[in-house]
Amino acid sequence: MTPTRAPRWAGRTVCVCATILLITACAGPGPEAEGDQALTAHLRISPTPPMAGQALVAVEAADAGAPAPPDTRVTVSVETQEGDVGQAYVLEAAGEGRWEGSVEFTRPGEVVTVVEVTLSGGRSAVFRFPVTVTRRPGS
Repeated sequence: MTPTRAPRWAGRTVCVCATILLITACAGPGPEAEGDQALTAHLRISPTPPMAGQALVAVEAADAGAPAPPDTRVTVSVETQEGDVGQAYVLEAAGEGRWEGSVEFTRPGEVVTVVEVTLSGGRSAVFRFPVTVTRRPGS
C-alpha cells in the first residue's frame, strides 16, 4: 500500500495558522477602556520590548473608526504595580490620527501605560495597557 501525501498547500496553511496564533498570543491582552466607547487607541512603544529609561511612544486614536482630529489631546502616563502614577506626558500630533512623544519608565517590571484621549468637544476615554519593562543591557 502506498502512503498518501497531503497536498502542498496543506503544510503552508498549517504554518500560516500557527504563525497567526503565535502573533496573537504574543500581543498580550488588549487595553482596559473606560469612557466614550466610540473612541479607540492603539499604543506602540519603542524600543520593543520597552526598557527602563526613556522610550518613544506613538498612539493611534480614532473616533467611531475614523482618525481622531488633530486638535485631540492625547496624554500618556505610567502607573506602577504599587499604584503610583508618574508624570502625564502630552503627545504631539504627528499625522492623521497619530500622536507621538516620549515617556520615562523608571525601573523594570510590570506597569500599566495609561493613555487618555480627549476630543476638543470634551468627549474622552482612558485606555490602560499592561506593559512589561525590561532592564537596559549593562545596567
